[in-house]
Amino acid sequence: MKNLSLLAALLIFADNFFQDIPYERRKMAVNQAFDEVGSILSVGELDPLNQLRGSFLLEGTHKDIRIFFTLNPQKEAFIQRMNVRVVEK
Repeated sequence: MKNLSLLAALLIFADNFFQDIPYERRKMAVNQAFDEVGSILSVGELDPLNQLRGSFLLEGTHKDIRIFFTLNPQKEAFIQRMNVRVVEK
């Protein structure tokens, strides 16, 4: 979400995604996480929990980011939940 416009976000996130945490507040938190880790060096393999949930690691220069997501159970799935967490190397 670092440079993701609201219009682009509406194309990949489920209708109810921004009801709990508004777009601007979520974007600010994600930007802060990316600023903390530095440049992204690589994207790790997808670690699936099931067909709708999983996580992956973004390796940064200072720290890493673990992204966990849940898709909604529709034919054309959208992101229903996403957690972004900074992790130490």
